[in-house]
Amino acid sequence: MLKLAFLFGTFWLVAVSFYGCEEAVTPTEPTSEQSPTFKTMAGAEYHFVAKWGTQGSGDGQFNSLRGVAVDKRGNVYVADGHNYRIQKFTSDGTFLTKWGSYGSGDGQFDRPSGVAVDKRGNVYVVDGHNYRIQVFAP
Repeated sequence: MLKLAFLFGTFWLVAVSFYGCEEAVTPTEPTSEQSPTFKTMAGAEYHFVAKWGTQGSGDGQFNSLRGVAVDKRGNVYVADGHNYRIQKFTSDGTFLTKWGSYGSGDGQFDRPSGVAVDKRGNVYVVDGHNYRIQVFAP
């Protein structure tokens, strides 16, 4: 499910789980041989799997993360706000590509603040300070 919200003159893209699960998550203590486990109030458990990225402007680096989306192939799209771009990764965090730069032209961003992908693979980007949504087709 995809929601668009208008807040204080800026569009924000809010991606909500396809399963509609919006529960509080509580971390549990890991044993020495397992990764941390997080348990929801309903009792579902999630295990820490991976992380990637550092602060910066290079490939795979971020400056003010604003949104994340996953396509049907498992690729991960990240709205990298103060680097004025979208970055695309494999599901294990391997950098694939990026697009965008600072500006107001097509394909340029002024602080992208959200990203979503539809079933056709179209990528929707909330271009916050340009007051628009840009759509990119595969």
